[in-house]
Amino acid sequence: MKRILFVFFALTVFNLSAQNFWRPVDENSIILDRDADRGIIPIDYATLHLDLKSLKKYLKKAPLQFNKAKKSLPVYIPMPDGSNMLFDVVKSPVMMEKLAAKYPNITSYKGFAHDNKDMNIRFNIGANGFYASIYNKKGNIYIDPFAKGVKDYYISYFTSNYKVDISDVNLTCGVESDDIIFNDSTDLNDVNYPDELLEYRDAAGCDSVRQYNYRLA
Repeated sequence: MKRILFVFFALTVFNLSAQNFWRPVDENSIILDRDADRGIIPIDYATLHLDLKSLKKYLKKAPLQFNKAKKSLPVYIPMPDGSNMLFDVVKSPVMMEKLAAKYPNITSYKGFAHDNKDMNIRFNIGANGFYASIYNKKGNIYIDPFAKGVKDYYISYFTSNYKVDISDVNLTCGVESDDIIFNDSTDLNDVNYPDELLEYRDAAGCDSVRQYNYRLA
């Protein structure tokens, strides 16, 4: 009985320590500029408001990946059905030191669902806001800004609910054009990358394509 109470208490404390910076909103209440580009409009999705400033402050507590104590930071992430799922998150740099120094405002994280280790997340925060890729056997999930240039409102959707034409995607990610190598191939798996390229997958968070290639200066 004492063991059960201890486990319940530990789980309660863990969940209370996690803060939720997301809240569902009616997209009709979102005011956009007349020329705002939605870009990504899935068949079905959840619309959310994010307190980005508070989330960035909270994520400063995230331990670095592979830390000896195996610590992580509990973070709630919104699902396409409007619910929130708790993830155990660590800071996970994906850029080489030289490139990271050039873009210090891009921070990357990874984690696993607290109650389902088969469900993992990669997300980043940068100049264009928050972007996430969630890998799940029941269907992969993306979280993207509601519209380009909007950092307070987001959509969470199953990738199966959105089809994209790679030729229409902007791969600039807010970095300088000199740092990007673009290949016209519509199949990114067929591209041959030279040795000086850094493969920057899943964390750069540009639009809905989750693989980016940056040329090191």
